[in-house]
Amino acid sequence: MVLSYNSQSSINKFCISVLLLSILLLNSCKKQDGKGEGEILYKISYLENKILSIPNQSLPKELVFKFKDDYFLSELSGMFGYFKITNIVSHKNSLNLTYLQVLDKKYYYQGDLNEVSPGFSKMPRMIIKYRDETKDICGFACKRADISFPDSDTKSFTVYYTQEISIKNPNSSNPYSEIDGVLLEFYLYLNKIEMKLTAKNVYFKQISSKEFKKKSNFKRVPGEFITTVLDKIME
Repeated sequence: MVLSYNSQSSINKFCISVLLLSILLLNSCKKQDGKGEGEILYKISYLENKILSIPNQSLPKELVFKFKDDYFLSELSGMFGYFKITNIVSHKNSLNLTYLQVLDKKYYYQGDLNEVSPGFSKMPRMIIKYRDETKDICGFACKRADISFPDSDTKSFTVYYTQEISIKNPNSSNPYSEIDGVLLEFYLYLNKIEMKLTAKNVYFKQISSKEFKKKSNFKRVPGEFITTVLDKIME
């Protein structure tokens, strides 16, 4: 049977489509080989945005979490690079540093080791109920925890965490310090914004120690100052 030019062209297009689909599937959220150090990339969904002057598309799209040895950091930037907030923690060295850069203005706050990073709203007293249900996120078995707030009208929600990534006290600087595991799906409040964060990729790879060093040319300020600056940005 002789294929016409149009038939052959259709077959070629089909093969290319299958190849592209395979590549996309291979690069989707998955567990990479390795351990000890690496990076978790979270996508951010906005469930509520009470800031009328800032549309969702201008807000941060991703949160980056890096870990190595006893160190870990989280980094969030938004409004087309207008601001960036970085939190660096080391339990061994009793470090809990929050850096905020707004254009050419640079500030940092040194907090207590288990203090929630300034800028992220502290949640009311929470009740955590651990469930037997699990969920696969990026190839990791994640345990379910239901979060409720009996003393406030804050709505309940569910988070998922894994114990297959070895990081010491990974939640010490966020509101979920009681959960013993790395959160791969959870919620945060930044000023008037409610965010849902879901891991889209976990990479085990070498991370430069320079990522966790104290930054120079940042002015030390109180934690309340960091919060006030972020409040002004997101009025």
